[in-house]
Amino acid sequence: MLAELEFRINALTNALNTIVGMLLALYFLNAMFNEVGSLGGWSLYQVLGLFGVALILEGLLEVWLFPSLHSLSEQVRTGDLDYLLVRPVDSQFLVSCSKISIWELPRVLIGGAVVIYAMSVESALGLGNLLAFLGLMIAGVTIFYSFFLITCTLSIWFVKIGDVWIISYTIMEIARFPVTAFPGSIRTVLTFLVPVYFVSNVPAAAAMGLVEWQAVVGAFLCALVSLCISRVFWLFALRSYSSASS
Repeated sequence: MLAELEFRINALTNALNTIVGMLLALYFLNAMFNEVGSLGGWSLYQVLGLFGVALILEGLLEVWLFPSLHSLSEQVRTGDLDYLLVRPVDSQFLVSCSKISIWELPRVLIGGAVVIYAMSVESALGLGNLLAFLGLMIAGVTIFYSFFLITCTLSIWFVKIGDVWIISYTIMEIARFPVTAFPGSIRTVLTFLVPVYFVSNVPAAAAMGLVEWQAVVGAFLCALVSLCISRVFWLFALRSYSSASS
């Protein structure tokens, strides 16, 4: 926290960057919906809500996941991972929560405001929809965290794999669009192989009051399975870790 407080102007800069990016995205969406009535069966404001969900996920990536897990490759290379492994605290927890970047929070807040605005316009702003959105948002974040952890953990075998996080940013770009707008084969991949559907589409649909119970069950099951797989993969990777400092 003390380190972060040395760069307070970052909060304003990041907020301005997010607002500019949001305005450009709104311009793009408006231009798109001037040509088509819907995108994959989603209206303009429903897609706007989906964009807000993507902003929240991108914000959490910048606030939490990237600062913590991106340094794993460097920790493996230098042997600093040893200091985490010998502490009497779960190593996965320490690696996952070692750092935060509080000045990226404006993106999360702006994303939340966009979702609430879209819900209001769609007359879907109610306690039930909000609770469903929050619950499925937690499930989506869990899935995304698990995917990010697995990709970063590969650095234990391939030390020079620090830029693998770019895959996660690519997923975030895809998450801004309804999965139903893609062809059938791509839709299957984005639902089951790379579960963008459960990460962004299902929470956004819940916010709009459009989610079906099958999607809710699928999202929570996917979150549970993803978390278990990431945990098993992390423990398996540690067995292959050899200290660079010894």
